[in-house]
Amino acid sequence: MLNDNLRNVQAGWLRLEEDRVRRFIAAQPEVAGRVGRLSIGYPTSGQGISNGIAFLSADIDSGRGMEQRELVVRYAPGATLLKQKTFSDEYLTMKSVEAAGIPAPKMLWLDAEGDGLGAKGYIMERIFGDIPASSMFSAGLLAEAEAETRKALMLEAVGFHGRVRRAAVGPERVPHLVTRGSGATPVEREVNWWLEETRQNLPDGNDMLRRLRSAAAWLRAHQPALRPATLVHGDAQLCNLIYRDGKVIAALDWELAYLGHGEVDLAVAIWLTRLQQMAVPDLQGVPSEAEFITRYEDESGAPVEHYAYMKLLQLYKLCSVLTASAPTMPSFEQFWELNWSELEKIWSECRGEYGG
Repeated sequence: MLNDNLRNVQAGWLRLEEDRVRRFIAAQPEVAGRVGRLSIGYPTSGQGISNGIAFLSADIDSGRGMEQRELVVRYAPGATLLKQKTFSDEYLTMKSVEAAGIPAPKMLWLDAEGDGLGAKGYIMERIFGDIPASSMFSAGLLAEAEAETRKALMLEAVGFHGRVRRAAVGPERVPHLVTRGSGATPVEREVNWWLEETRQNLPDGNDMLRRLRSAAAWLRAHQPALRPATLVHGDAQLCNLIYRDGKVIAALDWELAYLGHGEVDLAVAIWLTRLQQMAVPDLQGVPSEAEFITRYEDESGAPVEHYAYMKLLQLYKLCSVLTASAPTMPSFEQFWELNWSELEKIWSECRGEYGG
């Protein structure tokens, strides 16, 4: 939930300058040098927790006369939540996603160093549709839906991630992700990338860092035999999906995309659902874990593999990213311990299956 603390943080973020944005757009090769009316707005419903988001409405001449364009700028508003994030990688990933036929906004222009926009970022086309709230059972699309519709929308979400797995976007199509993290295998690179994030958030000697280092060591030492890695979205919150007529028409927020195994995103969607159910335990129409898995397998065209290990990996990643949220998250330690408790439960199951 976007709490008052977080609203205050966002209020202090960098705001884009209209003249700079206009000049940046006008300088693009496919723009005929003219940008007329331009207005900039900012979301108030929770988008942009880790990055700045600005909505642009602009009259742009692309050689066919002035046309009104609805655009989105995703940019660094100051200090970013993720220390290793690069807008270049996110932009290139989404270009590859578009080329693979996976629904996502069309990428337009990158400002990798922030010389044009005044902040590192990129501009993409805006897609209009229905987006679940981050507190998905408290307000918005899923909270207001009838039980049958709620279930269908949630199953469509994991169906989308199943379709990403089926698309099998490999390293040759996202070469910039091959060097994301250090290590000899895709699992090691992902584990080490998140350990570095944690190391930058917590001081040496911190108990959370010690525990995450222990989990990372186990994950590296007990990697199962896995199929070749392909593109994974990396942040399977339902609030990163845009719906229209009950179908996912675009996925947002590819900044955590990596080369790995889609069962991790399946596990993310299921666990975050369970967390949000704790606030509304009597809510009807929420799929069971078995229903989520069945839909994912149907859409991916393949069985789920090493699911216990993938659940452990997703909880390790979730606990890692939470360490960056401590300054803005009320009751941070209690929430972190809730997730760590689940991690230890799954870890115990994994020890029985994989040893150690």
